[in-house]
Amino acid sequence: MDHFTFVLGCDVAKHSLSLCLLRHRDRFSLYRAEIPNTGVGVRTLVRELLRRYAATEGFELSQCRLIAEHTGIYTADLCATWLDLGGRLSLVDARRVQASLGSRYAYDKTDALDAVRLAEYGSRFADQLQEYVPPRAALSLIAHLHSLRKRLLLVRDILEQPLGELAGQAPLGATAQLIEELQQRPLEALRQSIVACEQQLAQVIAEDEALRRQFELVRSVSGVGQVCAWQILVLTGGFTRFTAQDAKAFCRYIGIVPRRFESGSSIYRHRGSPKRRGGSLKADLSMGLLAAIQYDPDLKTYYRRKRAAGKTHRVVANAVKNKIIERVFAVVRRGTTYQKNYQPNLQAS
Repeated sequence: MDHFTFVLGCDVAKHSLSLCLLRHRDRFSLYRAEIPNTGVGVRTLVRELLRRYAATEGFELSQCRLIAEHTGIYTADLCATWLDLGGRLSLVDARRVQASLGSRYAYDKTDALDAVRLAEYGSRFADQLQEYVPPRAALSLIAHLHSLRKRLLLVRDILEQPLGELAGQAPLGATAQLIEELQQRPLEALRQSIVACEQQLAQVIAEDEALRRQFELVRSVSGVGQVCAWQILVLTGGFTRFTAQDAKAFCRYIGIVPRRFESGSSIYRHRGSPKRRGGSLKADLSMGLLAAIQYDPDLKTYYRRKRAAGKTHRVVANAVKNKIIERVFAVVRRGTTYQKNYQPNLQAS
């Protein structure tokens, strides 16, 4: 994705887009502006750039690469409109941009400066940019429904917690009863919404043949429940963003691979797992591995052997999570559900 003439850095906020247009060959700043974060604003921007620079600089939308941070729903209008106009773009990790540019912009931070930083990153690392491909509609819907379900569960737990605390206090019996009566209706509505959300998730997966098959394969692995399976499908893009051969890369992505920090003999940090995206999946896998090491004979034996060798629970748990993810990618790669004593069918050529 390194064949372009212009780089447009775009810092995305809820209501506005801060922009910086650079000429790729010499990183000369041609244009800076702030526009509304709407489809109309993006279309107006493209017309303005064509009017100003088509004749003098040879500006064409096909020769301009848009670089923006991945900010979730705030990039929706920008990405949809830019792609609809025939443009191409990359969504990048803000932490990677900041780390790559060193301390040059460490003193100040503004939206306009972030746009410059993104444009320079896109120019310097053009050969490393990955072109943005919109997620499939079904996967996008699964991601939104899963997020909604998490919020509903959080609100339900917030409302239920005081009931348990008040119930244990005999002098507050009447108060506890009153609060329970007042909260009964919203709690019931929340429970119904959670069930409806789960039913809708099941329906979306059932209606997509490829996702339905992948979901069945992923769920066949010990320690992977439906919540983990939903997240794996979303984070892997239906095993397109991370293919069936990318198990280790996915483990690093969700932060279950320990990393080293060493320099010579004097600087050393204890190996630990980084905090990365997919943190919710990492936490849910922690619950799944408890079932896996109890009911899966191989993982149970592995866990006990490592613990007997002196490894801490956290270290062994991380290793078990890696094994679970490797099994998930293996069954998708193979196209068959998990089999404990699987033997590959090797035929002489």
